[in-house]
Amino acid sequence: MQQEDIPPYFTEIESKGITANKFAFYTLRSVPSMSGGNPERNPLNQGVFVLGGGDEGDAADLYSGDTFLSVDVVDDAWYNTNLRAVQVGGSHPVSVPPLPTQYATSMISNSIIDSGTNSLAVSKHVLSAILDGLNKANPLFVQLIEKAVQSRQGITASALKLSEWPNISFTLAGEKGEDVVLTCSPQTYWQVDAPAAGQAMFQINDMGGVQSILGLPLLNNYFTVFDRSIDSYGAIRFAPIKPPSN
Repeated sequence: MQQEDIPPYFTEIESKGITANKFAFYTLRSVPSMSGGNPERNPLNQGVFVLGGGDEGDAADLYSGDTFLSVDVVDDAWYNTNLRAVQVGGSHPVSVPPLPTQYATSMISNSIIDSGTNSLAVSKHVLSAILDGLNKANPLFVQLIEKAVQSRQGITASALKLSEWPNISFTLAGEKGEDVVLTCSPQTYWQVDAPAAGQAMFQINDMGGVQSILGLPLLNNYFTVFDRSIDSYGAIRFAPIKPPSN
């Protein structure tokens, strides 16, 4: 049969002026928290999707501050971005290589920001930099990660002492070429009470190549607006998330 391309629902209603050309996410988890006995009622497992807005004060109860960080989108195939560096805690940032030219047609850039990925699925170079930084901070950190990766059931959450783990920051190119630093907390790159209550899952893994997908563990720290209205590809805006009131 003859194939016919059908425009996505959001694209269709935006093009007809029904809604603005942007949408936003408020998320707290990358995998469900199994604490409390009823995951569907757990407020940590709830989120908000804002269709047609997000950064003009209409969702101010979901984020803190008045200023958004703005990351440039270099292509809207997968919300492609340019990742410049990764940093563990207060250590020196490690530069991230640009995408090799032989992958330019298929992958476009060295990173993607994706709300549909429940981990930080990073390139080999980025993962190596993260593990090296964590090992320098405390060799026990890498031992716990290796144990968690080997176990499908996660590890005992109480063994982590997450208050001692460093933040992991990613530097991306902004709309004007400036550096934009986004920070992922240990409370989101580890997911406590998953896959079962009292356990913990490590949510950074090897993408197995040269591109990094920055998914929900990073977005869990921010109210995230995908603004497609400013130019052909748009920008992604980030403001610190407000935790739930209960």
